[in-house]
Amino acid sequence: MIKRVVSIFKREAKLFYAKQLPAIKFKFSPEKYRDIYSVSNGERAVKPYSFKIHNLEVNPFSKIDWKKDYVSGTVFPDLRFGKFNTNLFFDKGADIKFPWDLSRCNFIPPMVSNLCAEGKTDEAYQLFKNTIESFINDNKFLYGVNWICTMEVSIRASNWLFAIPYFKQELAQDKEFSKKLHLSLFNHASYIDLFTEHKNNNHDISNYAGLILLGIYFGNEGWIKKAVDGLEHEMNLQIFEDGSCYELSTYYHRLDTEFFATSFYFGQLHNIKFSAAYIERLRKMFGFMFDLMEADGYMPMLNDNDGGRFVVFNDGSENDFSYLKNFYNKLFSHPVLADADSGNQLFNNLPEVVKIASPVLIDNNPVKYENSKFYKFSDSGFNVIVSGAEIRQIKKQGHKHVDPGAVYISIDRKPTFLDLGTSSYTRSLEQRNIDRSISSHNTVVPTGLIKKYTTKSGYWGKLPAYPEIDITRFEKGNFECVLDYNGEKVTRTIAITDGQLEISDVGTGSLSAFYHTDKSFSIDGNTLLFDDFTMTVTADEISTEECIYAARYGTLTPNAIKIILKSNSAIKIQIKRL
Repeated sequence: MIKRVVSIFKREAKLFYAKQLPAIKFKFSPEKYRDIYSVSNGERAVKPYSFKIHNLEVNPFSKIDWKKDYVSGTVFPDLRFGKFNTNLFFDKGADIKFPWDLSRCNFIPPMVSNLCAEGKTDEAYQLFKNTIESFINDNKFLYGVNWICTMEVSIRASNWLFAIPYFKQELAQDKEFSKKLHLSLFNHASYIDLFTEHKNNNHDISNYAGLILLGIYFGNEGWIKKAVDGLEHEMNLQIFEDGSCYELSTYYHRLDTEFFATSFYFGQLHNIKFSAAYIERLRKMFGFMFDLMEADGYMPMLNDNDGGRFVVFNDGSENDFSYLKNFYNKLFSHPVLADADSGNQLFNNLPEVVKIASPVLIDNNPVKYENSKFYKFSDSGFNVIVSGAEIRQIKKQGHKHVDPGAVYISIDRKPTFLDLGTSSYTRSLEQRNIDRSISSHNTVVPTGLIKKYTTKSGYWGKLPAYPEIDITRFEKGNFECVLDYNGEKVTRTIAITDGQLEISDVGTGSLSAFYHTDKSFSIDGNTLLFDDFTMTVTADEISTEECIYAARYGTLTPNAIKIILKSNSAIKIQIKRL
């Protein structure tokens, strides 16, 4: 009942504020608009940009159906935003994120910059103009699925702004389209200003990141101040002192870093000041990712990943975070070793800014993040990350799964035992709960408690159960923790010795351990035979089943194997490289 009252109140408040929007007068004054940057034309070999939404290739040169989930065929209704109930579409095979991700227009800046670099400016302008006119015509202001979430509004406007500097001459001549574009951008900014989400999560950060860019563009000091104050507040609230994020997700950490770093970059470019505390935590946010990513830039997926980006600054795989080293080098004085090709043409065309003095980043081993409880150590070709956070240790649960003591393992820099990621948020409640549950992570649980730690609580938010975790030992090549499942304790020990990795789980009753891989293998007795390593198992029972590994959000068909190990009181695996 209380939730219903709150929901009605929020809806009515939104409708009340929406009535204020027509009173906000827009005056088309192109001579006053200030491009957020000037294209610097950095030299770089142009690579083709592949535009995918949820694993589906989308052709931006064809007509786009902005309100359609292309996977299920669902077309979302054209309701006024205050009357749009997203819950009506959950668990019916549709994903509201498809039209949202499509309408973020993340594809526009990379494609525009690539086409212009190839001398195809006319083609780039037609792509830009046709796409934006199509969106404006098909998405009446305040109506439909693409006007119900401020985060989507903010990311979309920001991507339009990133493309505008390529077309100063074209927009000056094409006054009719220019006026249409700028009225829509002004509406985007007014919407963000009035409907900032106040959720104290990544949505808020996105709102302020978009508002600062729009404030710069329109010369609105009020928007800029609100954005800077909001970013400072969210940096202090959501980012721990060690640079890790309360969301406890490596891919949401990337998204938050893009919001915070892009905002700071444009602050430097336009003489907008951020505090020393903001800058230091931003530097440590980069450091967190550098510590956890593989040498080639691959970032292990830990907890939720919906593929969200602010602006796409890389040509490579969604899982390749190496471009962030280039981004760090653009902001801070002591560079990290980066791949010159990891940033895309768009990123290369961003002008330089005054760099912030910073200490040299050291490649640490082992690595411990005390606030978020991520532990990493490497030796003898093995790289191990352990998730050790308890729910009670954080203010909010963010995008965390039930993964106590879960491990990510790579062998010779090849991801081998994986977190399964996120296949979808709203298509299927059953699959969403599977993604978040303990049996979808490389960990151990008393067999009789598996159902208790299988989530049934919905799409986001509170997890129904989570064990207490006591980290009893952590040093290079050695980790131990005690998992307390309501009084049933399991000791997990991870050690790299004599060139092999051993994980031992010991409890007081029947145990089940899970390991997930997308690598092919065969089973010979108690040994799993992979191409370049063996895994010897000490357990009473070994079984396997197919599962979904969502390397990209939107993966819906089984493509990996879950290895299930059961024993009366102890389970051990020994991995040896060949």
